[in-house]
Amino acid sequence: MQKTAIIIFAISAKAECLHKKLLNDAHDNFKLFEQLNNRISAEVKKAGIPYFLFDENVQEGATYGERIVNAMAIVYSKGFENVIIVWNDCPNLGLQHIEKAIAEVPRLPLVIGPDHWGGVYLLGVSKSVFDSARFATLYWQSNVLAASLMHSRFPKYFLPKLRVLNSRYSMRMFLLRAFFEKVVELLPVATSIKIARNKLRLIFIKLHLMRPAT
Repeated sequence: MQKTAIIIFAISAKAECLHKKLLNDAHDNFKLFEQLNNRISAEVKKAGIPYFLFDENVQEGATYGERIVNAMAIVYSKGFENVIIVWNDCPNLGLQHIEKAIAEVPRLPLVIGPDHWGGVYLLGVSKSVFDSARFATLYWQSNVLAASLMHSRFPKYFLPKLRVLNSRYSMRMFLLRAFFEKVVELLPVATSIKIARNKLRLIFIKLHLMRPAT
């Protein structure tokens, strides 16, 4: 029997739109979350192991932490020894990250995929270290979640740090990176690419300096 299962912890696009507005147009905002949900589901299915979707219709708990812990407990109760949680807000989370987590979590009880904001885009947890009370009170949805997990006494494996879409600023930066990468791909001469990359790097530095303090 497969001992590892994946939890997709993501609410529907309609529900997401009530809490997040990454794009100005309401229709575009809805389509964005719809695409993010479809994308993470497709990546998880490629892994070929059991998975469970926990959306707003099945999540239970008064707090975000309680809802995650309850989802984990349900999956453990089905006989699984390891749970890998993924969210829908990391466009660069791919099959290679999921497969690495599947390979490592039986060996190291915590697999952490940190994001650039300070949270996590993936979290693998072995049942052997699962403490519902402790996990429920972690600083979920904060920029110190990854740090709190990193200081855990349990052996752990770290995936590469990736970016997530959790604000309008992060959305703008994601679109700019995608645009600039496409421009560089279309440049025919290697020297032109090098020049373009240097110019784009300067643009990113300026954009970072212009980032609002809030």
